[in-house]
Amino acid sequence: MSFSKTLFVSVFSASLLSGLMLLVPSQNSYADVSVNVQLGQNLHN
Repeated sequence: MSFSKTLFVSVFSASLLSGLMLLVPSQNSYADVSVNVQLGQNLHN
């Protein structure tokens, strides 16, 4: 019981960490893309 609980907690924390590591760079790249789009629109205008 305690082993399965520890295993579940470790797997949950590992998935949470990997999800955060995937989420943060995607947010940064999304911000970079939006900034680049705004810069491109300013250049075209």
